[in-house]
Amino acid sequence: MHWTEVDEEGWEGTYQLNAIAAARMIRRLLPAMQAKGWGRIINIASAAATQPIAFGPDYGAAKAAMLNMTVSLAKALGPCGVTANSVSPGMILTPAVEAWLGNLKRNMGWGDISLEEAEARAARELTPIPVGRIGRVEEIAHVVCMIASPHAGYMTGANVRVDGGQVQSVN
Repeated sequence: MHWTEVDEEGWEGTYQLNAIAAARMIRRLLPAMQAKGWGRIINIASAAATQPIAFGPDYGAAKAAMLNMTVSLAKALGPCGVTANSVSPGMILTPAVEAWLGNLKRNMGWGDISLEEAEARAARELTPIPVGRIGRVEEIAHVVCMIASPHAGYMTGANVRVDGGQVQSVN
């Protein structure tokens, strides 16, 4: 949605669905993790948190709040054995993105091209994504599994971008 189309209720709803829901879940699960001396908190943010886009300002702002919350939590947890990190996906091939690609094929006059070709054209011409394709859900899951493992014990307060190089920043 455009800036002028998101009303106060939209901002509140998006913030509740993202930042507040994550905080609520963390507050509920953290005491057991602290008691065990081990745990992993992994927030799913978005590339829109660090590279804002013109539409969906409420979504980008809520995801940016999640990044801030993650770093704050990592600092508060310190040496207790519980880490807090975030993963920021770029464009991922979900059912909503597949529908967007279908609409895009019609609206751009791309004719009868396959979903795969529409994906490649969108990644080259519209987003752009340096790897030349849209990410897959499994690619996000693999990174989450790595962060959740004991091998990531020294990693806390980090934001891992899984975006095919879409975010144009060094941070």
